[in-house]
Amino acid sequence: MSSLKNKIAVVTGGSSGIGVATAKRFVEEGAYVFIAGRREAELDKAVADVGRNVTGVKTDISKLDDLDRLYEAVANKGKIDVIFAGARIRTNVLSPGPVDTPMFDEQFPSKDGAAEARQQIMAMTPLARLARPEEIASTALFLASDQSSYVAGIDLLVDGGLTAV
Repeated sequence: MSSLKNKIAVVTGGSSGIGVATAKRFVEEGAYVFIAGRREAELDKAVADVGRNVTGVKTDISKLDDLDRLYEAVANKGKIDVIFAGARIRTNVLSPGPVDTPMFDEQFPSKDGAAEARQQIMAMTPLARLARPEEIASTALFLASDQSSYVAGIDLLVDGGLTAV
């Protein structure tokens, strides 16, 4: 199989366990993989275990200099297509619903079509309106701030309850 043919992947926390298994699978599927890990001996073992199309980069993802070194290593090969965050990175996803922006209207062939879609969405949404861009920005700020320090691994739907009904 080659579902990742000619792709470049970065696997953090890739020195053992799920990380190295993921790196192996990505290589089997055609990717070139950069494994980022903090411990040199384990990193070298993981690279040997994967065998081909792999580079190990000693990286502590909490250190900017290390991230720069990882970026430079990848940039010499190409661009990142896939990131597998196997290291314990606090990751959250913000999934906005319909937002009242110029792009919303531009999705439709006419102003009347956009107005009709707007009315249909508002009728289906419990809050009976589209989100304002500032509401999405406020949610992004919350997720980026220390106020969300114990929030991890979520997909935060900001859609006025649309997907809840």
